[in-house]
Amino acid sequence: KGMKRQGGTLFIYATFRSPSDLPLDSRSLPGIWALDLATNSLTHRASPEGGLLERVSPIMLISSQHGRIMCGGRDTSGEDGIFLEDLGATANRGYAITTEFGSEAMQDSWHGMGISADVGGGSVRVKYRTERVDGYPVTITGAWSSTSVIGSTDADLALVKTRYDAGYRDEVEVIDGGGAGKLAHISKVEKSASTYTVTLDEAIGVAGETVTFYVDNWKASGKVQESTFEKHGTAGEASSFAQYKVELRGDTGNPTIRDMTATSSRKDNG
Repeated sequence: KGMKRQGGTLFIYATFRSPSDLPLDSRSLPGIWALDLATNSLTHRASPEGGLLERVSPIMLISSQHGRIMCGGRDTSGEDGIFLEDLGATANRGYAITTEFGSEAMQDSWHGMGISADVGGGSVRVKYRTERVDGYPVTITGAWSSTSVIGSTDADLALVKTRYDAGYRDEVEVIDGGGAGKLAHISKVEKSASTYTVTLDEAIGVAGETVTFYVDNWKASGKVQESTFEKHGTAGEASSFAQYKVELRGDTGNPTIRDMTATSSRKDNG
């Protein structure tokens, strides 16, 4: 019922739920997926604002100045509704993660990711990591006390606070509740009795709403806001691998990435 073909694309409306009502994993997002029948690539296209869905329905393709995909559903509060994609939205977000680029020696010095993009009115944000962290990513539940502050008693925040105290400013990805689909970075973690307070470097939430989010060890590098080639990244960090995450923010059709190039050189290990 939740599929509709248009030309060489098959649109699939789906929700992936576990017994705890969380996504099965960080890549199994609810909403509309697009299967390119020529290349067999499956891409997440959009989710209804607010996060998880309890129920999905058939898809209707229409011709409208506002969008062409219409679908119904039920959100986690039990509210039924009809959703229409918003072609004029200025708050669209998405990201791509590269494979791990391995060193040809014991270690390489990683110089960063160069990006050529047409940004339009949005931005391209580059993140990276050169290490794996035991226990990451972690899934945290809590509530927004403001648009940039989350309160929680989740025990997994002990690891997050330990890393914050050590100087790391890890990434938060909201997967359910107010701000679902948005990324930010931790700017402060405090603890009082059994309650943790996590402050983010951007206002992405909805005060008073519950929230579920991932924390992972992505480092913020920089953002491209011009139609030029710019390099962002690892500043010569030495590691056996480097991995990059490229986040896009903008309206429909923007930004557009033309080219991405990861650069490194062999490190002399003596």
